[in-house]
Amino acid sequence: MSQQVTVGVLVEPTDGVRALVGDAHVVLADPSDITALPQALPRATTHVLLLGEARHEAVLRRHAALLADTGPSVTWLALPHGPAALVVLALHAAAARLDAGLLPDAVEDLARRTWSGAWTPSVARLESPSPSLGQHARSMLPGGQGFVVSVAPAPGVLTVGDAPSPEDGAPAREALYSAAPGLPDVVLRTALGVSGASECVELHGLVLDAVGRFGHARAVELFALPADQRLAAPDGARLVRCAVCDAVIARHHCPYCRVRPVDVEATPVVVPEPLGAPL
Repeated sequence: MSQQVTVGVLVEPTDGVRALVGDAHVVLADPSDITALPQALPRATTHVLLLGEARHEAVLRRHAALLADTGPSVTWLALPHGPAALVVLALHAAAARLDAGLLPDAVEDLARRTWSGAWTPSVARLESPSPSLGQHARSMLPGGQGFVVSVAPAPGVLTVGDAPSPEDGAPAREALYSAAPGLPDVVLRTALGVSGASECVELHGLVLDAVGRFGHARAVELFALPADQRLAAPDGARLVRCAVCDAVIARHHCPYCRVRPVDVEATPVVVPEPLGAPL
């Protein structure tokens, strides 16, 4: 059975994001448009890994169920990252060209090692993570450089200029990506300290739903991928394939069909080395 894996992302499909995605095997859909994914999916698609923000989990389930009714095998991940970080994680998944059954675990592993958050001038309407009362009060006062919000891996809010607490067991991270240009140096220094990255790179075109996620139209999403961006794959000699959709089963059941493998001797599966990272 020949596989054609497509990665779907529930984010607003702006022109900037479309340009960044290009001709990768990634499709975009606004979370509120329940009919968009079946229309955008390439016809040859056999498996879909659908990514969405944790705050959209209920609608993510609806998109996945409707998409599965149109034919392909579908699984989904609700991740605690902002929309720009999700797009980049999707690009990594599409570039890796791993077997469909290996992709969910590999993307979750990369997501766990990725820092993401935002700079925002005010936390007055920020719902998650929850700011302190002092930070709320500071939002209402004139002046100040705003706040750096962390949404993953450890949620929190830091006033710009304050020293961040060290992240226990944090992986090495090199570049902090900014979805918009022009952030002040003091903001970048605070964000670099929080993320553990060493330099900032402006990645234009990833300004996505700042109000919905961070509560302010001027919020700028930030994220830092781990220095080691490889998507991990298990030893192919111990794997079996799903009897329904032919995806590799890396755990107890197929992530797409929820089918457990029969108790037979595993046939060696060829697990190729993941391709290079897209960023």
